[in-house]
Amino acid sequence: MRNVSPFTKEGYMKMHQVTSGKIVTQTIILNVIALLLGIIFIIRQQYVLGGVTLLVMISFSIAIPLNRHIKIKKLMESSSSLFDKAVYEFSFGEDEYSSHYTCGEEVVDTSGKYSDFYKIIDTPEYVYLFINFGVAYIVNKKGFENEEDAKKFTNILRLKNPRYFYKD
Repeated sequence: MRNVSPFTKEGYMKMHQVTSGKIVTQTIILNVIALLLGIIFIIRQQYVLGGVTLLVMISFSIAIPLNRHIKIKKLMESSSSLFDKAVYEFSFGEDEYSSHYTCGEEVVDTSGKYSDFYKIIDTPEYVYLFINFGVAYIVNKKGFENEEDAKKFTNILRLKNPRYFYKD
C-alpha cells in the first residue's frame, strides 16, 4: 500500500489536539495533590506552607498549558516554509514500512517494523505513528489510493502494535 502525505499545518495541529489530553490529565492530578497538601497545611495551622502550596498549584495550572501553547505557536511560525514543501511517501507492507521524506533538496529514507513504534494514534483523518514520545509520522488517510487501503493499513497497525489507540 502506498500513501503520500504532505506535511500540513492541519495534520500537525490535530496531532497536538489529540495528544494534549495527557498533559491536561497530568495537570489536574498535580493540582489535586497540591490542593490537598495546601488544605492539610492550613488545617495544621501552617499557613505559610499552605499558602505557598496553593500558589504553586495556581501557577502550574496556568504555566503548563501556556508553555505548551507558546512552544507550539513558535514551532508553527518557525517552520511555516516546511509546510509548503515537506512530503512523506510511505510504503506499507504486512510487517514493515518504509518512508521517503523530501523537503526541498533534503531527502531521508527510513524503514522499520510497526512493532517498533512508541505508540500509534488513529483518528478519523490521520494516523500518528510515534517514533518516540514527541516525534511522529503524520499519515493522512486521504493519501491512500482508496479507502480500502486505509482500512487495511489501520487493521494491520491494530494487530502489529500493542500501543495502538483509536481516538475520535
